Amino acid sequence: MFQQIYYTIPQDNIKTQRVFKLMKILILLALIVFISLPLNAQDSISSDTTANATAIIPQNIVGGFAGPVFKFASLNGESGVMFGGHAAVIINNRYGIGFGSYGLTSEIKETDENGDEYDLYASSIGLELHFLPNAGKLMHWMGTLYVARAELQLKPKDSNSSLKFKSDPYFLLSPSVQFELNVTPVLMVNVGVGYHMAMGVDEALSVSSKDLSGLIFSASVVIGWF
Repeated sequence: MFQQIYYTIPQDNIKTQRVFKLMKILILLALIVFISLPLNAQDSISSDTTANATAIIPQNIVGGFAGPVFKFASLNGESGVMFGGHAAVIINNRYGIGFGSYGLTSEIKETDENGDEYDLYASSIGLELHFLPNAGKLMHWMGTLYVARAELQLKPKDSNSSLKFKSDPYFLLSPSVQFELNVTPVLMVNVGVGYHMAMGVDEALSVSSKDLSGLIFSASVVIGWF
């Protein structure tokens, strides 16, 4: 389905470089949100004391958020930690559209059929669709569908060996449900559970689509106007 790519990586700190790039993106998104907050402060949040004392009622027709995300997933039979971030525009306090990018930060090992050892790395970037039926309540739930282009990388554990670095793109579909708490009018935290469905991993690799699929758990802090 996808063309397999082989090449060598001259740097040993490729994971660190990617984390730094991702952090720069998150910082930029946070700055954009903070700059936009004063423009929306007059319309942000009001309390509905007659209907529900625990409700926070947003007044914005268009809102948005951005923030970091930690994901805990099972990859290749091992537990791994993924870090990334997402940002979205919320329309009519109910529907959201945005993007997310995530990468594996913990070390996952892979041994192929020849007994050769590799370090496994996976990353993704794609579109996120959100549904928030009760966004105005202090506690509520949100459904998310993540549709992404992902990439699997296998780096030889022994950098002095004759083994080559392997890389293969694949398709990732991940539905999830998050339970959220509106801490303040501009701060929200959530935890969630979902499922990664990996498709199209090259069959010639020692890692399959099934190895990259499984349950995920997430935790996130987001800032914005809701």
